[in-house]
Amino acid sequence: RICEEQFRLLKNCGINVVFGHEDLMNTPTEDKAFEAMDICQKLGMGYMVRDVLTYEYCSDGADKTHYSSLTEEQKQELDERYEASLHRYKDHPAFAGVMFIDEPGESSFEGIARGKAVFDRVCPGKAFYVNLFPYYISAYAYQYGREQGGTYVDPLYTPLVYSNLDRYKVHLDRFLKTVDPAFVSFDAYPFVGRKEAENAIHRSLWDMTQYVAYICAQQGRDYWHVLQCGGRWCNDWNTRITTAADVCLQVSVALGYGAKTLQLYPGCFPNCCIGGIEHSSLIDE
Repeated sequence: RICEEQFRLLKNCGINVVFGHEDLMNTPTEDKAFEAMDICQKLGMGYMVRDVLTYEYCSDGADKTHYSSLTEEQKQELDERYEASLHRYKDHPAFAGVMFIDEPGESSFEGIARGKAVFDRVCPGKAFYVNLFPYYISAYAYQYGREQGGTYVDPLYTPLVYSNLDRYKVHLDRFLKTVDPAFVSFDAYPFVGRKEAENAIHRSLWDMTQYVAYICAQQGRDYWHVLQCGGRWCNDWNTRITTAADVCLQVSVALGYGAKTLQLYPGCFPNCCIGGIEHSSLIDE
């Protein structure tokens, strides 16, 4: 899907920034990342880079050494490698910033803050993007993210004791205090049918949006909103395919609460979902 035809369709929809996904810097797919940036430059769009080095800042020990267990010398060495990597692509005309990590657990916040310090120094004025978990996930994921390499879970994340909204507030507050981002990316698909996401439309569209927008306004941060543009991804029948009206409703609510950026997910459905399974995105089969 990294070709001018697909990107031009996004451009014609009003999209002005594309996020990298599996086109990762410092992997065999990085040529696709540079290709995507060249296409974005041609079409007058920006591109948010994903770099595999960022996972070293966010590791909780399952796949790589836990960041917090690194020595100061090892952390400094990672900082130097990340800075050198940023210099490889930061001056590209389409470079809009980095998609540093998607849905980290609290155990990754320390490393994210360290990576952000490097990025802010090397790439002033560009976006340092971290997308947070929704409110309807497990206590373990709040603590450790997707790698889940630890054992202790803070009781404040326990859903049997605290509501999903209460748990989300704790997670967001700790993220803001540790990382101090310029903006908050709120991501919760409202058109889902999971027991963990009871009343998802009401919670995701109004309660959660109102809370995050209020916190951002109170603290002088911008509010970015992820829109669910499709469903049934990778045979997930709990996430229904959205209609144009569903998306318009999300746009209206997000803008009504002051969102500075609308993020449409997914723009093009990923290759991993191709294969006869019914699912949808902004641009699908």
